[in-house]
Amino acid sequence: MKFVVLICLVAVLFTAYAEARPDEATRARLRESGTKLWKAVGEACEKIRAKIRAKVDAYFEKDGLGEKLAEIVEILMKRLQARIEKATEKIE
Repeated sequence: MKFVVLICLVAVLFTAYAEARPDEATRARLRESGTKLWKAVGEACEKIRAKIRAKVDAYFEKDGLGEKLAEIVEILMKRLQARIEKATEKIE
């Protein structure tokens, strides 16, 4: 009895799969729409990044902090590089 139910279930699932399987034209449209969506998301992220960048630049320009912060970041990067070099020497 269980075997008959299992065979019927497999037949129904196979039929549903065969009916729902997309053809090549549908797959091509799906790929195309996915590409368009990815492009639109990328453009939106780029616009948001540009707006944020403009606001940050305007904020730093207002107080004249741009050059000062660049110098601070440069100093911190040199310190970090020195620490990394020391750590790699200890590892060797």
